[in-house]
Amino acid sequence: MPKISVIVPVYNTEKYLAQCVDSILSQSFTDFELLLINDGSKDNSGSICDQYAANDSRVKVFHKENGGVSSARNLGLENARGEWITFCDSDDWLNRNYLYSLISHSDADMVMASFNCVGKNEDWDTSISDRLFKKDEVKFFLDRYIHTVALCGSCCKLFNKKFIGSLRFKNNISSKEDTIFVFDYLSKINTVRTIESWEYQYRRGVNDSLSVRNLSLCQYRNIIKEYSKSFRSMEDMFCFQGKCARVVSNSSMLNRCLYAIKGSDSLLMDKYKDFIALLHDENVVEVLTYQDNSIKGRRRKFFDFLFKIRLYSIIFMYTMLYKSPHIY
Repeated sequence: MPKISVIVPVYNTEKYLAQCVDSILSQSFTDFELLLINDGSKDNSGSICDQYAANDSRVKVFHKENGGVSSARNLGLENARGEWITFCDSDDWLNRNYLYSLISHSDADMVMASFNCVGKNEDWDTSISDRLFKKDEVKFFLDRYIHTVALCGSCCKLFNKKFIGSLRFKNNISSKEDTIFVFDYLSKINTVRTIESWEYQYRRGVNDSLSVRNLSLCQYRNIIKEYSKSFRSMEDMFCFQGKCARVVSNSSMLNRCLYAIKGSDSLLMDKYKDFIALLHDENVVEVLTYQDNSIKGRRRKFFDFLFKIRLYSIIFMYTMLYKSPHIY
């Protein structure tokens, strides 16, 4: 049984796939298996995966119909044999000591490492400090990292398979699914180790197949619902007050909801009904009634004022007529 299972969902990344796989197979820590999940790629990615499997016994390839990154990762989890699980995106790559840096700090139930961002948003602050957070200190871990990109994704982390159990990525949403997985996992464990390691190379803005653009209003609302549910569960578990972080995240998704309503092909009256239903969603109400004005711009404050005095028709007209109907 391998010590680590490395799960890589693959979809139309033939340009970068060899660099990704080569970087994994050349790791200084060698007790691992590599699961390549070809999620119905339309380019040569599937053939590239098969070539690696033919030449290295550590490589296992699974071909499936396209179902999204969550279904690909879930297939990997169902077939992983390692004691520990880590994920890597197929357009990223690893420095030689990446797996060693994770497993050598596996004195906790989850290990989280920093990463280097290549491409767009290279100015992201992904730095973290070396520290072990015990059960009664996980709250402080969340206070420190809940606002950071380091916590959001499933990559750059080492998960203990015994705590994963039946936990899976949600197939019914196409945004924040990895963040929700991390939140749900945190609710199961006792300790977290953070390490300042820059071994993971994250290529920003390449794989647009995972984009959440042009989803329906229903899909966006479902993302808000699932994210809020997972976040609140984690808050309850650790007595953590993270409302500000939850509201900021949902504000961004609310913007997408407004774009979805504006861009839909429905009749104007149907759009208005969808709009009213959106404004009465409990998670959206929380966003629109949050009182921390320090994170609000003038447009957002005006939106909130109209919502408070229930001038929904004015807000709707603004949403339909304004070129960029975002509020935050």
